[in-house]
Amino acid sequence: MGLFPIYWKQLQDVPAGEIILHRILTLMQFLIGVFLYREPFDLGRFIGFSIIWLTVILFIIDNVRAQPTAPKTL
Repeated sequence: MGLFPIYWKQLQDVPAGEIILHRILTLMQFLIGVFLYREPFDLGRFIGFSIIWLTVILFIIDNVRAQPTAPKTL
C-alpha cells in the first residue's frame, strides 16, 4: 500500500487553498534564503525544488478538473 495513500487520505479534510498558501509561503522562504542570504543552491536542490512545484501544479490541475461544472443549456 505504501505511505502516499495514507498521506492523501489525511489531506482530504484540508482545504486546497490552505495547501497552496503553505506552498507559496515555503517558496517565499526559499527565495529569501537564496537571494537575500546567499544560501547555496546546487543541482540536487534544484531537482528537489522542481519536483515539489510539479506536484503542486498537478494538485491544482486535479482540483480544477474535479470541480463540478454547470450543465450546458441550449
